[in-house]
Amino acid sequence: MVYKAFAVTHMGAEDLCADEIKERISAKNIKTEDNVVLFDIDELLDLCNLCYTAQSVHKIVLMLGQVNIFPELEKTIEELKKIQFDLDIWSDKNTVAMVDCERIGKHEFKSVDVAAALSGIIRQRSGEKIELSFKSPNLVFFLYIYKNKGYFGIDFSVKDLAKRDYKIFQTKTSIKGTLAYLAIRYSGYDGKGNLLDCFSKEGIMAIEAALYAKNFPVNFYSKDRFMFKNFKPLLDEDIEVFLKRLDSKIKKAKPKIFSLNSQLKLMRIAQKNAKIGGIFDSIVFSAKSIEWMDTKFDEKTIDYVVTYIPESGRNNPEAASKLYEELFYQFEYVLKKTGKVVFIALTTDLLEKAAKKHKFKISGNKRIYSGKQEFILIRFERGI
Repeated sequence: MVYKAFAVTHMGAEDLCADEIKERISAKNIKTEDNVVLFDIDELLDLCNLCYTAQSVHKIVLMLGQVNIFPELEKTIEELKKIQFDLDIWSDKNTVAMVDCERIGKHEFKSVDVAAALSGIIRQRSGEKIELSFKSPNLVFFLYIYKNKGYFGIDFSVKDLAKRDYKIFQTKTSIKGTLAYLAIRYSGYDGKGNLLDCFSKEGIMAIEAALYAKNFPVNFYSKDRFMFKNFKPLLDEDIEVFLKRLDSKIKKAKPKIFSLNSQLKLMRIAQKNAKIGGIFDSIVFSAKSIEWMDTKFDEKTIDYVVTYIPESGRNNPEAASKLYEELFYQFEYVLKKTGKVVFIALTTDLLEKAAKKHKFKISGNKRIYSGKQEFILIRFERGI
């Protein structure tokens, strides 16, 4: 049987998310739209796999239907009534369901309004057999609205998969693990070679790189929280055995990932998060400023540099220019001839100027949104 599904990801990163889905499961008919990746699967266990392992997604949903969304609630409700699906497949006398809605765009209604209306439709269609409650649900219907498009289905993830259990210790400029992963993959990193985060802060970039390189499930320590293990169509599956089978694919070899922090306090934070994430031994932590990079690494030994510079020179352009000059000076020494540098930044003009001076050329530029905040992924390579 063929099932339709969709993943919610960052705006601008749909192609990278689609690539990850291809790598992790045997997905078919993959199509990208704003914020979502649509795909077909043959087995529901594929969605369980993505919930457990995927690093680029916010939500994984079995799609029951797509609808047009109108600014007016009444017209939108009429569209939702057109969705046809079999409730008996998913529910029985013990089912406690809830409806969740995430909405992006300008509409004359709120998310709670459309969720309430959708709850009424489901209750009526079930003949009052399904209990709808926010207290301890075991089935969640999810409606994702992006402007004039609506995607409706059964939420396999339930929680926001972009949230990381290892992020216990954070800084004010912390980024989502999904964004860090996307920057890593944008660099071309495939789990091999030496990867450096030279502004590691709380260690998110290095941790995401290590999880990917080791094929270590990002939700390894929260496998018991997934609701899908009790879904009616999956009751004949041994979900615990299935997840253990995914665990058996964790690679024993240690990747070569380096986390550099200028402050000892930040290095300790990164180490603590890595321990919680279960990949502490896969990362080399150092408390060194970038000026000492050439004393830490031998010449032309780094394949990838992936890092996040929060302000990117907006507050103090003169200091930022000096910092970027030093960065590319160091990169000239430590980076291999085929090496790549990816920055997550808010602005890039000063970075581009420093790169050009040290004969680095731009090989990629991508804009990704995390909520309403726009980030720029800019990739540099050595010039000829």
